Amino acid sequence: MIGLAEGDVVSIFVQAILFGLYLASLAHCLRWQLVDDEGWRLRTKINWAMLIIAIFLFLLLTIDLAIRLYLTIAAVQGDTQYFKFPGVAVTVLECSAMLITDAVLIYRCWVVYARSWRIVCIPIFFWILLFASSIICVFYLTPLINPKNEESVFHAFLLEYYFWIVFYCANIATNIYVTSAIVLRILKVAKGIGSANSSKRLHHVSRILTESGILYTSTSVLSLIGAITIRWPELGLFSNLTSILNFSMAGITFNLILIRVAQDRSNTPNDRCTDSPCSNSGGVLSTIQFHPHFTMTTRDSTSKLDRNGESRW
Repeated sequence: MIGLAEGDVVSIFVQAILFGLYLASLAHCLRWQLVDDEGWRLRTKINWAMLIIAIFLFLLLTIDLAIRLYLTIAAVQGDTQYFKFPGVAVTVLECSAMLITDAVLIYRCWVVYARSWRIVCIPIFFWILLFASSIICVFYLTPLINPKNEESVFHAFLLEYYFWIVFYCANIATNIYVTSAIVLRILKVAKGIGSANSSKRLHHVSRILTESGILYTSTSVLSLIGAITIRWPELGLFSNLTSILNFSMAGITFNLILIRVAQDRSNTPNDRCTDSPCSNSGGVLSTIQFHPHFTMTTRDSTSKLDRNGESRW
């Protein structure tokens, strides 16, 4: 069985590689957020909300890597007290990143559905469950790093174990629900558009979201498996690696969505439809946003997307 120090060395090596991939995606993301599609002039209209979130996620991932490096060095040197406060900080940072990315995903779904609270009430419940379980996990981590007796350690480990499972289940449920809802909405809009080019673009956008959602959800499933198997000490390294992978993938997939949607926008000469069936309705998605005046008629009713229904992706 791999020892604690050896496992930490392997984990920090994997996290450093993933952090390098994340930095590459972040640099590409900032290029599309700050610079015009053609040339190197600054954009006149910058999506500050997504830019601030991207930078904040960068800070979380960077600080997390620095703390884990410190923990690894301490473990190699044999410092038995190294895990106390930095270990709690790592848990807080990683939970915060996942909470932020899930909250942004729910916001996107809310805007795509014309700010309908009825649509997002279920994922909001999942997010609250995610938030509550993260707080409980951090709370019960304290007796593990500063034990008073064996009974308190066992009790804290058992509760933390179950709430980590709840945490990842809520994360997976949020991603599956919200991604599916957004994709179904886009495909429904694409079906009602007369322009073949616009419909093709919407299908491409839905594919981008599906691929990114599958990528992130698959790492969350691995983390859930890792959380379940942490009871067996010989699988501790696997649990640690899956947690690192999921944490890093939260930032990478966030950047990938912004990059690919921006690339799709730049490859489209005109975001608005030009043929007559669609010209009166106002167009399609530009960086995943519904333009004003688009009206979609169903068999039973006509739903109109509001003028301000933009998704700040």
